[in-house]
Amino acid sequence: MKKEILYLFILLITIGCNNNKVNIQSNINKNEISHQNISDSITDFEELVLDSAPEIEIADTIFKNSTLKVGTSFPLYKLTDINGNVFDLKKIIGKPTIINFWFTTCTPCVAEIPILNDLKNEFKDSVNYISITFESKEKIDEFLDSIEFNYEIIVNAKEFIHSLGISSYPRNIFIDKNGIIINTEEIMPFKRNADGKLEMVNNGTFRQIIKDLL
Repeated sequence: MKKEILYLFILLITIGCNNNKVNIQSNINKNEISHQNISDSITDFEELVLDSAPEIEIADTIFKNSTLKVGTSFPLYKLTDINGNVFDLKKIIGKPTIINFWFTTCTPCVAEIPILNDLKNEFKDSVNYISITFESKEKIDEFLDSIEFNYEIIVNAKEFIHSLGISSYPRNIFIDKNGIIINTEEIMPFKRNADGKLEMVNNGTFRQIIKDLL
């Protein structure tokens, strides 16, 4: 029975962050989103998991439908950034790159943002930091009024995302300086803390991937 409930939990997260079915509004503002209360943004998840559930590593169990493969070249298309400028992905060549696929009403996507920002603060200009969404400039501008996301933001990329076979979020792609996909991580894992609350594990995995690319 416990296993069945855990499977249901994973399935609900997959559906909840599907760009065709999500209907959850993120109510996190710029002052609230922090390492101390990341767990607040995943309260809905906790209600679906048994108190005795072990550490859950979602990234190892779901979101396997993308056509992106480790060891292949990431498609270097020309897209549009949030300022309306053409963003040529060829410019990522020469430095390691993290590309984050997300959208504003995906709760785990939003929960990751402070950790993704920390990676940029730590590694600075030695890495390219790109976020890609199918949402409009207007939608993202409204979101950024309350929450900081310090990556290069690509908007209106629905066709590009569809061509990659991505339908569940978030997804993080790590690319080497030659444009080769080295690692894909769908979402940072969750575990229970000492108080029994679900919390997002720190960015140690992402940090180590980047260090290995430098």
